[in-house]
Amino acid sequence: MPGIKILLGSKTQQRKGCAVVLKTKCAARRLKVCETDSIILNTGFHLPCSSDSIILNIGFHILCSSDLIILNTGFNLPCSSGSIILNTGFHLLCSSASIILNTGFNLPCSSDSIILNTGFNLPCSSDSIILNTGFNLPCSSDSIILNTGFNLPCSSDSIILNTGFNLPCSSDSIILNTGFHLPCSSDSIILNTGFHLPCSSDSIILNTGFHLPCSSDSIILNTGFNLPCSSDSIILNTGFNLPCSSDSIILNTGFHLLCSSASIILNTGFNLPCSSDSIILNTGFHLPCSSDSIILNTGFHLPCSSDSNHPYHWVSSPLFQ
Repeated sequence: MPGIKILLGSKTQQRKGCAVVLKTKCAARRLKVCETDSIILNTGFHLPCSSDSIILNIGFHILCSSDLIILNTGFNLPCSSGSIILNTGFHLLCSSASIILNTGFNLPCSSDSIILNTGFNLPCSSDSIILNTGFNLPCSSDSIILNTGFNLPCSSDSIILNTGFNLPCSSDSIILNTGFHLPCSSDSIILNTGFHLPCSSDSIILNTGFHLPCSSDSIILNTGFNLPCSSDSIILNTGFNLPCSSDSIILNTGFHLLCSSASIILNTGFNLPCSSDSIILNTGFHLPCSSDSIILNTGFHLPCSSDSNHPYHWVSSPLFQ
């Protein structure tokens, strides 16, 4: 392990052999972290270079000082000419790439269609428009897919908006951002929801999982529930409301901070100190019991014995246990 010995830099340590090297491996790693590292917020790694750009809520570092600012990303920008990335997990390889909003990959071609909230690019300019999808449309004859994870192989399929499957029957009602179809044409319009609105008097739903039974409810943006009180604090991409104006700021979280002393949460599913809720990552529901298991990227909680009365509780599968 001569390379590691050199990194340690001490001839005395080098003469003592690999045993000392192995014992000091952690220390050697720590030596790589310099005091000039840039600020890291909610990240899992350090910045080994003092010239690194600011990282907000990312899991890796920025290798080059010319990299653009990354917000809520998991990787760096290797090219200063890269386009702006908002809430993405990767960089833009080409300066001519189209704008990516909330995507997980780049656009290799300037002729690619616009992708909003997608996980992949469009390799062909003739592809249909994909909004919030996880894949592209390989055929221009495919039906329009909005917020879907797959394409429509048949032009006769009904329109699917934000669904993970197609509608084999043209008589199915319109589905917006749902995982299933509406067998009844009398159902109300659904926007980015997982269920239908049985009553036409329901308020407008934007990217929510439920309806607003009361017209006096506040505006919901990308939330899973409504704001029952106009005095509630602002919610940005959250799954719940802030019942108290003293709650801390929540950005892109699925929950609120029950206690004003809680630390600031940026794009996290955790609430810091206070309250007995279990750890939540990107969930659409809360954990009312501290004995609940950890939920990662789920839309439901794992009920415990004291949670049987929760209206939306869902028995967990072994995957989440």
